[in-house]
Amino acid sequence: MADLFRAADLLVRRLLRILTVLLFLVLALLLATNVALRLTNDLATVLSERGYSIAAEAVRGIIPIGSMHWFDEIVEMCFAAMIFYGSASLWAVKGHFCPKSAP
Repeated sequence: MADLFRAADLLVRRLLRILTVLLFLVLALLLATNVALRLTNDLATVLSERGYSIAAEAVRGIIPIGSMHWFDEIVEMCFAAMIFYGSASLWAVKGHFCPKSAP
């Protein structure tokens, strides 16, 4: 029975680590996507202000999304989940910060 619990503990620890890394990758992907969308939107705005409206429409046609309006909520949720799962993973292996108690 103890072997079953050790195997389950090991599985949970691995899942927590994998989930933490995946959430970090999702955050990185969301950030890169948001930056790229804002830059293309700014490029289209600059082109249309300088009189290159055809080029601006071509840029807007290639990437039709102007920005991600839900970006803040998703980042907040992923960041909170990453912190909670990462903390649980550290706690499981006793790797969390633990100050020495005063004698």
